[in-house]
Amino acid sequence: MTKVFARILELFEAEGIDTIFGIPDPNFVHMFHLAEERGWNVVAPHHEESAGFMAEAVSRMTGKAAVCIGTLGPGVANLAGAMMCAKVENSPVVFLGGQRARITEQRVRRGRIQFVKQAALFEPSVKYSASIEYADQTDEVIREGLRKALSGTPGPVYIEYPSHVIQEDLDVPPALPPEAYRLVGQTAGPDKVAEAVAFIRAAKQPILLVGHGVHTARAGESVRALAEAMACPVIQTSGGTSYIAGLEDRTFPYGFSAAAIDAVVKSDLCLAIGTELGEPVHYGRGRHWVANEANRRWILVEQDPQAIGVNRAVDVPLVGDLRAVVPQLVDALEATPRTASPERRPRRRDRERHRVRSRRLCGGRGPGEGACRGASHPGGMGRDQRRVRLRLPVRRIQEERQRAGVGRVRLPRVPGDQGHSRLGGDPNDTPDTPEAASSG
Repeated sequence: MTKVFARILELFEAEGIDTIFGIPDPNFVHMFHLAEERGWNVVAPHHEESAGFMAEAVSRMTGKAAVCIGTLGPGVANLAGAMMCAKVENSPVVFLGGQRARITEQRVRRGRIQFVKQAALFEPSVKYSASIEYADQTDEVIREGLRKALSGTPGPVYIEYPSHVIQEDLDVPPALPPEAYRLVGQTAGPDKVAEAVAFIRAAKQPILLVGHGVHTARAGESVRALAEAMACPVIQTSGGTSYIAGLEDRTFPYGFSAAAIDAVVKSDLCLAIGTELGEPVHYGRGRHWVANEANRRWILVEQDPQAIGVNRAVDVPLVGDLRAVVPQLVDALEATPRTASPERRPRRRDRERHRVRSRRLCGGRGPGEGACRGASHPGGMGRDQRRVRLRLPVRRIQEERQRAGVGRVRLPRVPGDQGHSRLGGDPNDTPDTPEAASSG
């Protein structure tokens, strides 16, 4: 026989999860003890909200679902901020919550300790909110939570269990592998892949628009192979400002680089991966995208079919998991990769200067040897990355700092400066709203 709390751990282990965040409490201390005995990493911070944000960070770092737990009442309430963050950042976090026994809930009493109806409170902040009412529901509820968290657009789920259920016994078979109960590694249809490849080969000025999802999916290696096969620049969204090893000399941040703006304006094809085409990139149809809109084709790799065509029209939707779809494109282009357009071929001297600069700013590492310090901050570029990527003229920076009453500063000059402002091009070129600076 297997206790409910032990079965919950088995179901998570089948998904490759081996870390749990939360503050031990009598409502689920048995789960914490067993997890530690089974070799899990049990992380107990000083506050449940910290536990929630730790779990959210781990989901980004591993590309898997993460687990966080809070005790009934105030413990679960403290998870709310992390739930909302996970929802807007599309992070698959399973939030577990303890609850009083149902007999306590149904009694006509006042002054009940740490009791509030929790599941309904979190419905707007999660993709799925449920309660394990009976022991034999454990498998179906946990699997549905994982299915919702990892399917379509990823996101958080909330599952609670009343205290009288957690200690009940179950007679169950070994936990099923993920592919037995949810779609895993979905590929795009071969006809759509062929159509996308035809567009790529015909393009004269293609770009790759790389978002946050590429990094959370740990798909950097396959995206690098795709960028090399396409022989094109890589444009980062504000949520995707980590370097992909080996692509440092062709990667530019959208809106913060004159080179990025130039590539976007002149592009005749945009292949978007791991991005919702949201407000930070002007929905793929405003600002820098307007000038050449009539001549530009769009290919979108997207796991959620309901997201296709919402923010802008798409010529070729590739519906599937980018970890499976990008290799499809690489394989199709492998035999006859694109030849870089003359305008896009960097001079050998410029490439060498970039390698030297990157090695100096990255603590002795050069391109392909790891990301620069500060490059992976989820909210934007780190200081050292900003020094490399902004491509701003030194004189303009110094003039701005002098007007602000700040002393002179020497920054490395990057080849190709055209005197653009901090956001590139137009000095008035700022995001449509102050909020347009987080996810991509």
